[in-house]
Amino acid sequence: MIAMIFIYFFFVIVNIAQQFNPLSVIITYYSLWGATLALLAQIFSMIACNREGWFKIAYITTEISYAVNTTIVIVFWFILWP
Repeated sequence: MIAMIFIYFFFVIVNIAQQFNPLSVIITYYSLWGATLALLAQIFSMIACNREGWFKIAYITTEISYAVNTTIVIVFWFILWP
């Protein structure tokens, strides 16, 4: 997770250096949606381990992350790759 946060920080710095808006780049690339949701799912799951009120948010975020990443894999390997 620390490596993922470092990669996002590097990604933002590189986009700012190239005069791009990092938020618009993240919205444009669907694979970054999956990576962002996976990172949020990990963070919320860690919070849910210590605070009971975060369980529902962690559970829903994990399911959404799984669905988005599965869709990305199916679209890429079965539609775009061939």
